[in-house]
Amino acid sequence: MNFKKILAVILAVFAVAPLTGCSSGGLSKAQLSDILKTASEKTADEKSYTAAMDVDFVVKGEGKSSEATVDTSINSMESPLNRHIKISTKQSGKETNNSEFYVDTQDKTQDVYFSYQDGWYKVNVNSDELNSMLGQYDIKEVLNILLTNSTNATVGDKEDVNKTECYKVDAVIPADNVPKTILSTGVFVVTGLVNLTEEHMSGVKDMPVTFWVNSKTGEVMKFALDAGPVYQKIVDNAYEALKNNKDADVKEDAKNISVGKFEITTDISEINNTKKTEIPKDVLSAKDVTSALSGETGNSSSASQSSASSSQQSSEQTENK
Repeated sequence: MNFKKILAVILAVFAVAPLTGCSSGGLSKAQLSDILKTASEKTADEKSYTAAMDVDFVVKGEGKSSEATVDTSINSMESPLNRHIKISTKQSGKETNNSEFYVDTQDKTQDVYFSYQDGWYKVNVNSDELNSMLGQYDIKEVLNILLTNSTNATVGDKEDVNKTECYKVDAVIPADNVPKTILSTGVFVVTGLVNLTEEHMSGVKDMPVTFWVNSKTGEVMKFALDAGPVYQKIVDNAYEALKNNKDADVKEDAKNISVGKFEITTDISEINNTKKTEIPKDVLSAKDVTSALSGETGNSSSASQSSASSSQQSSEQTENK
């Protein structure tokens, strides 16, 4: 079973399944608390940043393992909001899709320019709609959510991150906080899981997260999240819900699916030094589809995100015809 088929099975199962510390390294607890507190405060004060987010997703079906990677670069200024997002998706090492977004503030709303198939399109949205479309790429907010929900932190040795000396801080998101953390950060949207609820994650365990904190300034320069077991639990819960569903023809395929990895690693640089992205003239002349998508922002986000999920699903549909 190849990657596109495995992902299609996961999405099909999800669609039809009804689902009602102590510190180390000689640091005191006060010092450890200061590191995390400072990191949270520094994150809140960031005015701009550049980030490189890598998602590594490995799934197995019928004994065969398939891998997809999604590499995303983000340049962001916070006030007024100006953001440039470039996404590259690979399956088993082969490039399958590239997509690009520009976000520019217009008074109290934002213009989102997105590449889709062979052209550029524009949609004007409010802040809530923007979060629905591209919230998983708001690295400042994602980091804030992870820091806020982290407990049982342990400070390890200093490590070099992009020529910056950092403390490595290992922590966990407690099981009770994992569902809301997953939903708030939107980390699974890239695979097409856009309608998750906390109930889908019933029974999850603590989720590990690691921060690399600048030893001089207290800024987070890198973070990593291991969400593979959570994704597996979602698949398992969906399969369990299908056991007695005689009309679900995907349940046997789902039974054989295992999630080998779902890891997110994000490097952050140029904090408060990132410049505004100038939008190219050809992008500014994009077709405005705001009226056509009025009242359907949830659908527009799916259409505009011609990244991993949309390309994989469309490819699968083409193969099955």
